[in-house]
Amino acid sequence: MTTIDTALQRRLDQVGDVLTSQDAERTGDLYTRDGQLMPPGSDFVRGREAVVDFWYGVVESGVETIDIETVEVEGHGSWAVRVGVATLADADGETLDRVKFIEVWKREDDEWRIHHDIWNSNEPTGQ
Repeated sequence: MTTIDTALQRRLDQVGDVLTSQDAERTGDLYTRDGQLMPPGSDFVRGREAVVDFWYGVVESGVETIDIETVEVEGHGSWAVRVGVATLADADGETLDRVKFIEVWKREDDEWRIHHDIWNSNEPTGQ
């Protein structure tokens, strides 16, 4: 494993814990300055401050943990893509949602950060 791969893997391993930490500095540090979330049923969430606010809202809605399973990671120089699934659970460990996602990672300021983050639920939409 190269140094870049090790650095990226370290960051990938932190995501679930950081997003539920309600630590603005750590959460903001996961994303590029102009990073974007693309949550289901919502418009773009753009920029670190908006991203931090979004994740605070997720935690305030009852999400206590986000367990992430990486399906695939592919790196290309200063860019990488991760595909995976995540389980969001409450304080009692009850599953609130299970999602599939794609994250585009970018090297910024000598650190790997999420630049684009999109996901959708595996739960039925109640059609």
